Amino acid sequence: MIIYRSRMAFGYAYFIDHDMPPIKNTRINVWINEYPGTFTTDGMVVYCQICEKKVPCSKKFQIVQHIRTATHIAASEKKVRQPILLVARCLYHSLVLTALIASNIPLKKLSNPKFRNFLKKYCRNQNIPDESTLRKNYIIDVYNETTDSCGRYIANLFIGKLSLEPSPAYLIASKALEKVNHSTIARFINDSITAFFVDTSIAERVCIFISDAAPYMTKAGVALKIFYPNLIHVTCFAHAIHRFAEEIRNDIFMKAPSQIQTYREQLPTLPLPPEPVITQWGTWIKSACFYSEHFMEIKGIINQFKSSDALSIRDAKEAFETSSIQHDLNLIFTHFSKIPKLITSLEARNLLLHNSLKVMEGLLTTASELPDVFSEKIKTKITRLLNKNPGYDSLSMINAYINGTSTVLPNTITSNMASKFKYCPVTSCDVE
Repeated sequence: MIIYRSRMAFGYAYFIDHDMPPIKNTRINVWINEYPGTFTTDGMVVYCQICEKKVPCSKKFQIVQHIRTATHIAASEKKVRQPILLVARCLYHSLVLTALIASNIPLKKLSNPKFRNFLKKYCRNQNIPDESTLRKNYIIDVYNETTDSCGRYIANLFIGKLSLEPSPAYLIASKALEKVNHSTIARFINDSITAFFVDTSIAERVCIFISDAAPYMTKAGVALKIFYPNLIHVTCFAHAIHRFAEEIRNDIFMKAPSQIQTYREQLPTLPLPPEPVITQWGTWIKSACFYSEHFMEIKGIINQFKSSDALSIRDAKEAFETSSIQHDLNLIFTHFSKIPKLITSLEARNLLLHNSLKVMEGLLTTASELPDVFSEKIKTKITRLLNKNPGYDSLSMINAYINGTSTVLPNTITSNMASKFKYCPVTSCDVE
């Protein structure tokens, strides 16, 4: 089965389909119901949500014994203290941060003496925050993308069937969570699967969990393996390529505005420059490649505008006068222009596992052959990302097996199961 990942927490899950008799253990449910919010179970395995570990449950006293352990008591006390720290944060600081970001005012402006004096004068009895205080302790709440427009944390679970033919995924659960971390995500996925399927034997058939590479998703994958012994957690390949592109952007990135009418008059056959969009992966590379190909034409248009007309025109002129900018754009065009196409190819539906892995292998080769002008951090970024992908090696072994180049499989995957991985997806981006 596949569990799909949610942006506000999506998960893809794929399973091997065959008929199994229903099994249900109500005795364990009676035991753990005495401790609401502490334990969860699939009828066979009991999991402590406080300690985040599996608990033996053949006898009731084992549940009671675990509750009384020093480890569980300490974890419970820590959980109670956490909300207090959040409440202690200053509402005024949050309001200042939101106002600055919404007005596109850099946080460093808080260090300006005149600005601070203004706030002290007209916001009496308030402690004026430092830039570092807001950045470290408050800014996460402003740009948190795990919530919807109403401020809720929404988790969505999609499942699909692994088979010799392409199979669509279906949304089976959508739930508002109090908070988003590996524990709540793992609990949501396990509870949703348990509620959707009649029998507990489904645990043996859940094979793939696909998510992004967020740390809480990685930890959720580890927690889910307690309930699903054959589970392989794969983080989204397209997401990995996007993060590789971001590593490049850390050193080289430019964008220049233009007056559309003048632009079209001067360059009637040239399309408008593509606009980089944060939420659309690879678009900044497309923009950089466009400016590399048409650098002199765009520079000529920009120089026709007056710097006093707009701050953006002044910044664009300064960017074009930077001695290294044309060279940097040319490097991006020469070595990274294929990245947007790779992301698009991985976003295609019904892609063979072999073709998906081939895309990543080609990117690995490209990264390893980059010239010395690029830092070692950039050249090894994609390798490090794949090494952090918990299921990449397992999928590579399965792919080699079903394509006849190897006879070795992961310990939890049988030969009959392996054949069903022919169209195994490796991205979660189509859900987002």
